Amino acid sequence: MYSDVVELFKTSGTTNSPTLLVSYGGPFGENFFYATENAHDDEKLNVFAPADYLDARTRRRGPGGGGSPGDAGWFLEEEHVFPRHAEFVKKMLEGDARVGVGSHGQLQGLGYHWELWAMAAGGASNYDILRSATILGAEAIGFGAQLGTIEQDKFADIVILNSNPLDDLRNTVDILYVMKDGRLYDGMTLDKVYPVARPFQRKGPVEGSAGGCAGGDREGGECEAVGGLAAAVRAGWRTAAACWPVAGTQPMLWTHCGPRCRGHRFTFSLPMETAD
Repeated sequence: MYSDVVELFKTSGTTNSPTLLVSYGGPFGENFFYATENAHDDEKLNVFAPADYLDARTRRRGPGGGGSPGDAGWFLEEEHVFPRHAEFVKKMLEGDARVGVGSHGQLQGLGYHWELWAMAAGGASNYDILRSATILGAEAIGFGAQLGTIEQDKFADIVILNSNPLDDLRNTVDILYVMKDGRLYDGMTLDKVYPVARPFQRKGPVEGSAGGCAGGDREGGECEAVGGLAAAVRAGWRTAAACWPVAGTQPMLWTHCGPRCRGHRFTFSLPMETAD
């Protein structure tokens, strides 16, 4: 993309969401991650996603398997086009234009992380990629005053990581805790940790509808919607997740997406020293 296109996005306030997991002009970006990541045996994904859901997507790729158009299901690395498309992400972010993150509803629980990693393939910094998924995403949907940064009177649902995504963007999946509406959950099991510890109680099928109680957490007859698309959230992940570093801190808490804000809730990180 030429610089005048970046300037057009910037001046008009338009947000670009590249959706590289379904890049056209070559294999879908998701196929790179299916080939290089072991989603089928991912421990957390297997806790919360049905076996037939995973088998249909991870045992083989190609026609009918959620793959790219055509018969092939495996590609040499140089066949993939998403790194070239991601170069536009870098130009946009470095040019102060706005880029948002969306994973097109691909593999729930991991798809959004894969999209983040794909967006970084064009050379954008980890900081800019994480910024894209928080404050820029919040601004894109008109909620920049409520979400996306650590400020008084903003929502503060968080995901606490074991390791720093600024060091390695793939640390985004290294989740210790998830906090939702002030309740703290174990990132591996969704057992409640705070304010009252109790095991996660599944009350329905894992494949329950997004944002609903099926397979979810109930307390006193009311559904505690952990948020987002059901399988992803129960895995301690979000379909739109990212970290906005606070100035002068090392971001060790990560953000998530829930059922509010037109289906997408962008939130933000906190410095580790505030997590005690």
